[in-house]
Amino acid sequence: MEHFEFDFALPLSLPLRFLGVRPGTARVEVGDEHLEVSFGPWRLVTALSNVEDVTVTGPYNPLKAYGVRVSLADLGVTFGTTTAQGLCVTFREPVAAAVPGGLLRHPSMTVTVAEPERLARVLTRVAGAPRPLLAAVESDVVPTVPVLEPAEDRRDRESASRRARKAARTRAEHRAQEQAEAERAAARRSAAAKRGAAKRSAAKRSERSAVTEPVGDALDTAQRTAGRTVERTAKRAAKAADRTADRAAKRTAKRTAKRTPAKRTRTAASTAGPGVSA
Repeated sequence: MEHFEFDFALPLSLPLRFLGVRPGTARVEVGDEHLEVSFGPWRLVTALSNVEDVTVTGPYNPLKAYGVRVSLADLGVTFGTTTAQGLCVTFREPVAAAVPGGLLRHPSMTVTVAEPERLARVLTRVAGAPRPLLAAVESDVVPTVPVLEPAEDRRDRESASRRARKAARTRAEHRAQEQAEAERAAARRSAAAKRGAAKRSAAKRSERSAVTEPVGDALDTAQRTAGRTVERTAKRAAKAADRTADRAAKRTAKRTAKRTPAKRTRTAASTAGPGVSA
């Protein structure tokens, strides 16, 4: 008997633990004559002779890949734990699994095991699948399109592939738009920062000019005032010196005038002699 563990993709598979689905309770077992799937409280058991075909599929839509799901298109059941890939097993006779009591039977199932290619090889070898597919699996080449594929399944697969490609293109376009918008926003922020720096620099220059110009005007005014004060002081000093000189000259002239007649009298008396004097 061979065991295959499910591939639990974290963190999206964590809610499955509340349903009892965890690595210890989810597995696929391939025995000598039977195929058994355990998925928490759910079970699917069928004979290996009931296996008609196997196909490796994926990736899946995240909204439809987790938990136990039933397809409305063909009632196929999915035991999902990841969106990466899984194995689709088609049965010859529908098998009960999702609904207790066998009220709903499924023509196919999809299990997201960690090794879907190896499970495909084991089922193909043990269940006696069609020879072309067996040869492909034994040569380690699992075809993405099975040899025996119903037209409805092929249409569903092609439609899913188109939707996946469209979703990938949409995501790429959204990423490109977001990147372009981020670049434009960065350019706008850079331009705004440059404008703000220029405004701040102009404001600082204006402040310096506003402070410097009054000081310069005050210095000029002080210099002019000092110059005028010096001129006035020099003029007053010159006038005072002139007045002082004039007064000194006048006093000298007066003294000279007073002494001059006495000198003349004495000079005349000395010239006339003593007799004349008597």
